[in-house]
Amino acid sequence: MTGVLARLWWRMRVWALRIRAWTLRRDEGQPILHLAFEAARRNDFVGFFRAVDLAGGLSRWGAETVAWAALTYYDAGRTLEAAGLLAVALEKEPENALVLGCYGDYLQKEGEYQQSAEYLEKAHAARPDDPWTLSRLGDAYRCLGEWKRARQRYLEALSQKPPQTDTGLVYSGLAHVAAKQGDWSEAARCWQEAASRLPMDEEIWYNLGDALLQAGHYREATEALRKSLRLGSKLPAWTFYDLASSYHQLGDVSRARRYCEQALKYAPDDQDAQELMKELEASKV
Repeated sequence: MTGVLARLWWRMRVWALRIRAWTLRRDEGQPILHLAFEAARRNDFVGFFRAVDLAGGLSRWGAETVAWAALTYYDAGRTLEAAGLLAVALEKEPENALVLGCYGDYLQKEGEYQQSAEYLEKAHAARPDDPWTLSRLGDAYRCLGEWKRARQRYLEALSQKPPQTDTGLVYSGLAHVAAKQGDWSEAARCWQEAASRLPMDEEIWYNLGDALLQAGHYREATEALRKSLRLGSKLPAWTFYDLASSYHQLGDVSRARRYCEQALKYAPDDQDAQELMKELEASKV
């Protein structure tokens, strides 16, 4: 859908919902908020805030709605407003599992991992079978370096059969834990699972390639790393270096040298790339 058509569609949808909203009592404005959260799922922050304004703000809505909205405010860069909304939600329902989980997620985004884990554990106690809470707990423990607890929570999240995208993120978390523990074969397996569910995530493909390289699967590593480049790798220097290292291990000096040159273009002072280039140059003699 082109930008013009998308804006036209949005305006038509808003006006249709506005007409509907005018026929509702003040406590029955859910259609507008539904539109807001549809926009949030698409990371359409402009659309989200338009719909929230049209709904008359958030303060009169339930604690769970306010808490979920707060995370969208945070992702849109409106962090102070996010904190305020979460305070409102906690005041409304301090024992609500979703509200506690959202506050734990907010703390995690702020780098307060210990506090995040505490609130997420409270949310988990209130709703033990929620995969999102378990996944975020895994993230919190991973950031704290508590690998065993992180792995346990990730596995518990998988047992609840979360949606495909969430499953991909859980496998990515498990892969990070395995990599930190030096189990590169397990890390590669988990990143492969993540890539199969999130095939357009260039960072996952890079991590898969790096894990395959560390595990000694050089041919498979080149395939994953090239995939990352095709998707627009945000780590081009590392990706090119790993490609150079993989081809070096495969004995393809020409390709290894070409990719190493690319790595040095992005990071000319990188010592690992410089050392590899010296090694490749020596092999030509």
